[in-house]
Amino acid sequence: MIRIDQDTLFESIMAVSPDAVIISDTQGNIIRASQSAERLFLYSPGYLNGTNVRQLMPHAMADLHDGFLNRYQTTGQPGIIGQSRIVTAVDSEAQEFPIHLTVAEAALTDGTWYLAFCRDLRAQQKIEQDLHRLQLVQNALFDAAADGIVTIDEGGLIQAFNAAAQSLFGWSSAEVVGRNVSVLMPAEYGHRHDQYIRHYLEGGPARIIGIGREVSGLRKDGTTFPMHLSVGEAMVEGARTFIGICHDLSARHKLMDEVHEARQEAEYLETHDALTGFLTKEALIKQFPAWINTHSTCAVAAISYSRFGIVNQRYGYEEGDRILTWLARRLESALPVDSLCARMSGSHLIAVVPGSDHEEVTRIVRSIVALMEEPYAMHSEIVRLSGRAGICLCPQDTDKISELIQWSEAAMMEAGIDINIGFYNPDNHARLTRSMDIEQALRSALQNDQLEVYLQPKVALKTGQRVGFEALVRWPRSDSSFVSPAEFIPIAEAIGLGKELDRFMINQVVHHLAQRNQEGKPVLPIAVNITADHFSDVSLLSLVNQSLDLWQLSPADLVLEITEGSLVKPGGDVLNHLRQFKERGVKIDIDDFGTGYSSLGYLKNLPVTGIKIDKVFVDEILTDSGYQMIEGIMSIARSLSLSVIAEGIEQPEQVEALLRLGCDYGQGFWFDRPFPMADLMGGFS
Repeated sequence: MIRIDQDTLFESIMAVSPDAVIISDTQGNIIRASQSAERLFLYSPGYLNGTNVRQLMPHAMADLHDGFLNRYQTTGQPGIIGQSRIVTAVDSEAQEFPIHLTVAEAALTDGTWYLAFCRDLRAQQKIEQDLHRLQLVQNALFDAAADGIVTIDEGGLIQAFNAAAQSLFGWSSAEVVGRNVSVLMPAEYGHRHDQYIRHYLEGGPARIIGIGREVSGLRKDGTTFPMHLSVGEAMVEGARTFIGICHDLSARHKLMDEVHEARQEAEYLETHDALTGFLTKEALIKQFPAWINTHSTCAVAAISYSRFGIVNQRYGYEEGDRILTWLARRLESALPVDSLCARMSGSHLIAVVPGSDHEEVTRIVRSIVALMEEPYAMHSEIVRLSGRAGICLCPQDTDKISELIQWSEAAMMEAGIDINIGFYNPDNHARLTRSMDIEQALRSALQNDQLEVYLQPKVALKTGQRVGFEALVRWPRSDSSFVSPAEFIPIAEAIGLGKELDRFMINQVVHHLAQRNQEGKPVLPIAVNITADHFSDVSLLSLVNQSLDLWQLSPADLVLEITEGSLVKPGGDVLNHLRQFKERGVKIDIDDFGTGYSSLGYLKNLPVTGIKIDKVFVDEILTDSGYQMIEGIMSIARSLSLSVIAEGIEQPEQVEALLRLGCDYGQGFWFDRPFPMADLMGGFS
């Protein structure tokens, strides 16, 4: 047999125990703390050794601790030692939290130690104890006298009944000595006991003698409990005596029941959402094939509630969870019998209802959304949520549950505010898929420097001489074609990549201008289109100023263009930044002028230097109404001393009409098509 010393024994206990273990002396000074204890109480390794257990308690409990300890050591009264209870502990950050505390006394060769086992009750309790490893600790906590001991004679009459047995069965020794031991057994076993003893004494096989097993005991109050019974026999003064040792298994059974319940709960949570009780997405996908076999057709509805995150921020996550619970119960009450429901995330739910009739499904889902949009009472306030739903039909649209879920979610995203229920439409889905593909590809293109800058020349209409350029972003495909800017730029702005595109264009243009300066080549101003919300961002101002200073460029070489619509009601930051650009010498032109709210009133307050007449007006300049429209724009520009550039010129007659109206500059295919900025040679002719 392998022998281990005391230190090794306690080190083994400290290493294997899943609970925090603290060993202290009779004064409460910590001798050793396990790593789990250090993690539980948020102390660094070795810090707790030598400190007092009082620091792990709230002040009120710490003040009482020494009294409990002194009373136990003086009187033996178990205030804490030998007891288990739920108490409040304090970690190194002064945060209080509940623990299950068990304190045992261990009498060792070098003194008395107290072993404290602390289980954190904040986390879900998953009780799977290694009983074999804990047996050493149990041996230190219990001895044979803790079990009930009952002796009987050959006739089954009780001869002796120890204190532990009295506590276990609820009888006093005086009440049971001399009575048949069957009084301690449930009726179905008691009436057979005497017969069993006679059979054994006559030479029959032993069923209990020398063989321990689990049986039921009967207390005085009529309740039963599980116990482990071990029976031995001895000859005492010539008479045969049977000795029964009764060990109460109630705690062990309770532990096993808790483990079983914990396992059942874990199995339940593998397939169900803990908050709503609905299926998880994985469980829904797994159950759907068997479910659809019994129903043939169904509708899958994706349901969500807009701005639910604001509810969490306004009222707290606990109240948000309460609303989700209400949502779940309302949804259950509105769903047809034998429907399935799963929670995807947040307030996003999936319902699977039998049948695929368009009108009936619409009625069901509309009633669900309406019911769930009814107000919620939140303390003294009323909370209303706006819901929307997307529907995909099986088998009309698809019979694959993954696609039913995906396409119903796509239909939900297409649903609007007024018409908040939408059915899956392949064309809409194709557009959505295309948009998502462009989004992902655009992120990659920006990251991998796959975008290119093209230049559209600006010319003096009288001479055709180039006076500047407009920088245009181009996204080449592998087949030498291009992704249309009209397609990817709105997506970039919608997903927050507009500013990144702006920075890319400014950096490319500034670097190009600096390179021409270094090579001694002539420089003409280059205009860069800036997204609407970027002008309110101070980082744009910093980027432009730092770039001009770094490359020692003239501010006049860089022109920033902003769309008219973003300037109708500019915020204070936008106006302030525009003024700072103008003060620095950077020109600001209003792009697509005339498509917004062209008026002298709003223009006169803007620190801009020029306007660009949109192509839609240039296309109509040869008509009376178109001519008059541009004439009005020119009148506004002259009154404010703004330069004017006409966009999209494609015919010589348009040039002549613009000159008659006093427009000096233009750009368009009549003069030149956009070309790669890298192809710009030394001159500008």
